[in-house]
Amino acid sequence: MAHGSGERTERGGLAEIFPGQETASARARRVARAALDVGVPLMLWGPPGVGKSSFLKAEAERRGWAFCRVDVTLRDPTEIAGVWLATPQGAAFEPPVWARRLAREAEEKQGGLLLLDDLTTAPPAVQDAALRVFEEGVLGDLVLPAAVRRVAAGNPPEQTASGSELAPALSNRMVHVEWPVPDLGEWTAELLSGGFGDNLQAPGWSQAAAEVAAFLHANPHLFHRLPQEGEPVRAWPSPRSWHMYAIPILARLGPEGLPAAVGPDAAAEFMAWREMGELPSVEQVLRDPRGVPIPRRHDARIFLALRVAGEVAAHGTRVEGCLAFLDRLAEEEAWDVARTALDVLRSSSRTSPYLARAVLSGKLPHLVEVVRWSMEAGVA
Repeated sequence: MAHGSGERTERGGLAEIFPGQETASARARRVARAALDVGVPLMLWGPPGVGKSSFLKAEAERRGWAFCRVDVTLRDPTEIAGVWLATPQGAAFEPPVWARRLAREAEEKQGGLLLLDDLTTAPPAVQDAALRVFEEGVLGDLVLPAAVRRVAAGNPPEQTASGSELAPALSNRMVHVEWPVPDLGEWTAELLSGGFGDNLQAPGWSQAAAEVAAFLHANPHLFHRLPQEGEPVRAWPSPRSWHMYAIPILARLGPEGLPAAVGPDAAAEFMAWREMGELPSVEQVLRDPRGVPIPRRHDARIFLALRVAGEVAAHGTRVEGCLAFLDRLAEEEAWDVARTALDVLRSSSRTSPYLARAVLSGKLPHLVEVVRWSMEAGVA
């Protein structure tokens, strides 16, 4: 039987019986959060489209901090370090307007995060201007509040047209974290449980998200595919483009809009995959989880399971029916499908508190086997 992989570290009610193994993306998040906790300057390195900036924004929102993103490729040195101005009182070293705003909001919220984004594409003079920001938290004559975390993000120089390495003096004033392409299982759980901050109730959104997630589990090579040398650089598939562009377009316009979001090749593969035939509705599954017909195709099973789990996670109701359906999938030896959908439920604050009790109730023997297999295989 085919068993899959993927996990998440922030688990809720199943943590004690479903411990799992830490993935590279979970490890990167853990180290980055530790740097934010203690207030040391941080640099995230990773390819385009893997969620560096979105992670930092979501982390600031989670902590209730002010957030300010500054794209340094669009700034000159004075827009980072400040500029000398003549005033009636004499010369003044005036900080950027955004810095004063961030300092004020950080004082109000008792925390803030400054992101200097795309630092590896900044000219040397701009990198020099950033040196004092990271070393002292100073811009012009403004000293940022101690509660403001200073963070940079950038792509490896070889993956950007105008990229360059950081100057040694700057790179030695921050901790460095390699930001990998997200684990697809973790990304799916975040997506369908609302972990990215999306409105799960938006018309068509949960259906589109489940379709995209199921398609990517069947075609993981299209989760993140950088344009190859010589290819025209237009739309291309990445975790960012699937999440931020493909899902809203799919929900609003249907698949004909996908080439504009992820490129024609990925869109064509999605269309071919989508022709999987008629599937039971979520309502049919939850009304009769032990009797509803189960698709034969593995990718159709993934789509249906994620669609049901996403709907239940969004509303926090009918968890028992969803778990009964997952137990039945496990009975059919679709263990990887059941485990992937279970990840969605345990990643949602609406459903995770009920899972440990339900799994240990004795009514879901096949799902318990999935939990045991995952623990033994280290893929939970």
